[in-house]
Amino acid sequence: MVLRAARLRWKISQQAIADRLSVTRTAVGLWETDRNAPSTENLISICQLYHIDLEAASRGELKFVNGYDDYHATLDGAFSETVDRKRSEVGSQHGLIADDDVVPLYMTVAAPEMDYFFITERPSLMLGRPADAPKSESIYMLAIMDSKMEPDYKKLSMVYVDARGVPRIGDDVIIRAADFDRFSGSNLNAFDMQKCYFGRLEKYDPEHLTIAHTNPRSVIRIASQQAMSIHKVVRTD
Repeated sequence: MVLRAARLRWKISQQAIADRLSVTRTAVGLWETDRNAPSTENLISICQLYHIDLEAASRGELKFVNGYDDYHATLDGAFSETVDRKRSEVGSQHGLIADDDVVPLYMTVAAPEMDYFFITERPSLMLGRPADAPKSESIYMLAIMDSKMEPDYKKLSMVYVDARGVPRIGDDVIIRAADFDRFSGSNLNAFDMQKCYFGRLEKYDPEHLTIAHTNPRSVIRIASQQAMSIHKVVRTD
């Protein structure tokens, strides 16, 4: 039951976990009800994804690691049917929220020829609050490394994102998906990366979110169960 408890704390669907591990949703359900056990490789992957202790999970105990506790694990809340009611739970993702003097900066990694990119799970830097930063404790900065939203947002530009902002149709949004990956490199060594979408919100319903890119013009539909959170991009121009 510990795997189910951990998944529900992160508000991730069984299907998202199944897709991540290349197994069936039924297999995930069997693991969560202790009717079958995941392989050692899958258990390690699950513990890394949920940020829980492997040894404790093997004993049937839920223990978060890397600074994640029950409070952090609530994340930003699941995507609700009505985007107007969406309120991210501030402080729910480790290091997300700014204070009066600093703003977290998250880096991104482009995924060539894909509709999405990857964002660092935790802030890469804590910056002194820029003069043009919106006056909100839920603001963070994002370094955009792709060109899907040009000319509105140029590649290598910095944008402000409000974790509490209520997106409406026509707003630019960052959608954090349920998928994670691990990247290595001189600048992003050992960073867990989360799949994200950046675009203009065009439509939403209980089943899907629809966003638009401008370069080239395209429309992307994202299953709502894959959307862990939706944050509003704040225009400062």
